Amino acid sequence: MIGVLQLFGVGLLVAWLGVVLYTAWSLGRVPRYTYGSAVARGRPGEPGEVDRPASYESFVVDGCACWSIEGDDPSGPVVVMVHGWSRSRIAALVRFEALRGVVSRVVAIDLPGHGESEGRCELGAGEWRVVRRVIEVVVADAGSPVVLHGWSMGAGVALEAAGRVDAGMVLGVV
Repeated sequence: MIGVLQLFGVGLLVAWLGVVLYTAWSLGRVPRYTYGSAVARGRPGEPGEVDRPASYESFVVDGCACWSIEGDDPSGPVVVMVHGWSRSRIAALVRFEALRGVVSRVVAIDLPGHGESEGRCELGAGEWRVVRRVIEVVVADAGSPVVLHGWSMGAGVALEAAGRVDAGMVLGVV
C-alpha cells in the first residue's frame, strides 16, 4: 500500500510541475490581437475605420508598431495609450473616441510580443523601456505635454515608465 501512495505522490508532483512549467511558458507567448481578430469581432482594425475616421500615421519604435492618431484639439496634450496583456493598439481605438475632442493626438503602442510588434512579452517587467522611448520621440517631435493612459497590464507599465522619464516629460498618468 505504501508503494502505491508513493507512486501516486510522484505522479501528482510530476503533474503539478508540468502545469507550472506550461503556465510559465504560455504567459510569455501571448495570443496576437491583430487586424484579422478585430475584423472577426466586427470592430475597427485601424483608426481610419472608426465611426468618424481619424487621420493617422504608423511608425515603429524599437521594433514596436505604433499609431499617431490626430485628435481634434491642437492645443491639447498627447496621450500615449498602453494596452493590457494579450491586447494591442487596436484596443485603443475604443478609448480614442472618448478622448479625441480634448487631445492633439493619441499614440497607441503595440507592446513587445503583442499585436504586430517584435520581441517577447515580459509581463510588464520591461515594457516600460519601449514606452519611455515613445515618450522621448513624442516629446522631441511635438513639444506638447504627454499623458500616459494604460489599462490592465498597461497601467503598471505606464506608471513605471512615468517614474523613469525625465521630470516634466509626463503631465499625468490615467
